[in-house]
Amino acid sequence: MSWSVDNTADRQVECDSVAKQVRSWNWIVGGQYRLVDMMGKGSFANVYSAVNITDEADLVAVKISHEGCEDTLVAEAKVYEKLFGLKGVPRARIYVKERRCGALVMDLLGPSLGNLKDYCGHFSLKTVFMLADQMISRLASLHSRGYIHGDLKEDNFILGRQETIDERTVYLVDFGLAKTFLLTNGEHIAPKTGLNPCGTLRYTSLNCTLGNEISRRDDLESLGYLLIYLHRGDLPWILAESVVGGDEKRRLMADIKLHTPVKKLCEGLPDEFFAYITYCRSLRFDEQPDYARLRLLCEVAMRRLDYEIDGIFDWTIRLRDDLEWKRLLALEDVF
Repeated sequence: MSWSVDNTADRQVECDSVAKQVRSWNWIVGGQYRLVDMMGKGSFANVYSAVNITDEADLVAVKISHEGCEDTLVAEAKVYEKLFGLKGVPRARIYVKERRCGALVMDLLGPSLGNLKDYCGHFSLKTVFMLADQMISRLASLHSRGYIHGDLKEDNFILGRQETIDERTVYLVDFGLAKTFLLTNGEHIAPKTGLNPCGTLRYTSLNCTLGNEISRRDDLESLGYLLIYLHRGDLPWILAESVVGGDEKRRLMADIKLHTPVKKLCEGLPDEFFAYITYCRSLRFDEQPDYARLRLLCEVAMRRLDYEIDGIFDWTIRLRDDLEWKRLLALEDVF
């Protein structure tokens, strides 16, 4: 992704164009899935909820590319195919091309961590450590298939649908920027410099922000920044996001990341955050991370802080309370 060209306006026009088609044509994707509602907008595609016209209980998510961005969605569909069967990766059902757009149909999931953070506010340490355990596992699985994600952020981690057996399972989605770190002969790719950063600058690793090629270590470092943000709601370089101009923003973020000591970044947090970031930054470009070691940090922190590993997240209780409140209001209406 290039940060030197701002084509947001063009993307918005394409996005609105596709949305108008959906509203006006009663779009049925692949002759089977009727689009119902828009769930989100992206740089290259929009995501819609849809229903199977032959089984109304079968709900799905459909990702539709903007015109001219089909190649990105085709590549993502191929990654989903490679990841088939992994826990915490949604099933991609079909990919079709119609109306000058590509459409990828996937199982419908629940709210994203971004949605849940908006709902709950900053996550407690207990919730962050329980999430981290699953998120590290997802990256370990992804890397085991030879891919790195390249765009970790709160909107790309999604919970299973509410009131299902998967409602506490964290899913990793959006592989539009994913790429393999292995050559056809099985060897690791070589490091490169002078590249444009990929992904979301807020969470990109230090090496990525400096324009270096990313590998498995960078996914894990990005996850560390995301975990800090989910708890604190802040990172030292967030103010740089207000800077106008992609290149200047990148340079400023790189400078702040480079000159923020890990100890300062993790000040006031449990020691495990410092250990996590320090370990990720110590990895060689082609080194295989010790995922078990990082998951153990989460377990040790949970036990040291006397948190029960019970799968009860911040939103679990609040959602339950909200549903109970709505039930009581409904009873008042009846009586």
